[in-house]
Amino acid sequence: MPIDVKQACDMLRQEFTKLIGEPIIEKGLGSLQGDNRSFYVDPLEEVFREILNIAADNAILSDDPALELTHEQLNKVMLYADKSPVSKSFYQYFFDNPSEHRTPKSISKLRMCIGHFQKVAMLDYGSFKRAFVVLHNSRNVAEKASKAVTEIRASDIEPVPITLQPIPEEDLFLLGYLSGPNAQPLHTTAVGLLNESLVLARSSKDPRVTWRSEEKKEDEAKALRADLVENYSGINPRLSASELKPAVFEQILETFERRLKDLQTRQSDAKKNGLINTNRYLTAKRIDVYFATSMRWPMDFRGMHTFVDGVMHNAGLGGLQVNCFDPTVSYAEDPRTKGLIECLMLKRARAAVYVASDRDSFGKDSELATMLVQGKPAIVFVPEGVHNDERARMFRQTHPLSMQVALHSGVAHGVVVVRTQYDCARVLNGLFTNTLELEIVDGEEKNPDDKNYYLIENISGCPIRIVSKHLLLTNCFWNLYFEEENLGP
Repeated sequence: MPIDVKQACDMLRQEFTKLIGEPIIEKGLGSLQGDNRSFYVDPLEEVFREILNIAADNAILSDDPALELTHEQLNKVMLYADKSPVSKSFYQYFFDNPSEHRTPKSISKLRMCIGHFQKVAMLDYGSFKRAFVVLHNSRNVAEKASKAVTEIRASDIEPVPITLQPIPEEDLFLLGYLSGPNAQPLHTTAVGLLNESLVLARSSKDPRVTWRSEEKKEDEAKALRADLVENYSGINPRLSASELKPAVFEQILETFERRLKDLQTRQSDAKKNGLINTNRYLTAKRIDVYFATSMRWPMDFRGMHTFVDGVMHNAGLGGLQVNCFDPTVSYAEDPRTKGLIECLMLKRARAAVYVASDRDSFGKDSELATMLVQGKPAIVFVPEGVHNDERARMFRQTHPLSMQVALHSGVAHGVVVVRTQYDCARVLNGLFTNTLELEIVDGEEKNPDDKNYYLIENISGCPIRIVSKHLLLTNCFWNLYFEEENLGP
């Protein structure tokens, strides 16, 4: 639909308002009253007409008018808007960058240029106004902005493999501080329950009663032993024992008796290889991804290790050679030492993956928060399934850890929630190669009470940054957040 000159000028005014991060307050000599005469000259409209190359007042334009924005014209807009002129570097990076398709030859192209500025602002500055103040007179805007846009610079991702000692998946739980020390009695009591199940199966009775109890503590103990059975056999007798024939129980019992005999040797080997792996993690040149886990039972260890391996070798990673810290194959003699090791891995890692489970822990939640307050990307994996849909929704919308402020910058960082290994790998690839697709969403468009801008990551649909429209909050936050630094010693 064609538009007139005033509508085109209003569109430009809206875009430049987004650039400076606040309403334009015009400064100019434009009004005169007296001698029964009055007139008003809109100084910005004059510049806008120049940018649009319009002379006639009654000109009719397309709904996406062509324009030509020079460095001089941009600075005229800034001066009339009571702002300092922008540097040549600022203009060239955001408005004269053909290689990045940022050349404002029309209002829609101008909107793309300013949209890119807003993404940079949200990623690294937390406020459009603050980003403009910091960047507008900089002589190296390209360097500063590229650091903001690139969560993790692709040039740093050269193959740096970490060679690890293999540990059989079924033995990983022997490294645990809860499951490892109790391995011998755990196996022994599981054998007793298996023998009871075998008797019931031979009598054509339901063996599942052996693995359940009405008393909560005893029922949990039996569930743990059923988990151990699943770790070795792939069968959980609490769930499928009624379908098992005596021959199957006999085979599982034979496996358990063999595992019980070599338990001490297997645990010793697992700890030795776990210590070697820990030393190699500690001395690694680089740690790319940290996997936050909560492991208590045997299948927790096995399932987590399978997940880590599945993500790191997933097609969604695009063949990218990144390494990770997998806590399922790392061991330390005591939990305090292991905690310090994991703190170092969190500090060195460039991104983290938090695996949501039925038994989340304070430690794992702390690891997620630690990454966000460092200003590093954090992915939350919630497995697919209807029973997990509400949990995924909670992490996206209401969980207290879904948005945290990075301590060094004051920028609000949000988590990325994914439901499949493939999407998890795709997000990691996008982070490491700077190819994530990001979209700015105005919260008020869906909810009039939502006074925020969101930077949405498109694979997950999650906000990874937030900028408040609340003027008092914004003013107080950015004036007081660094108050102690500004006061000096």
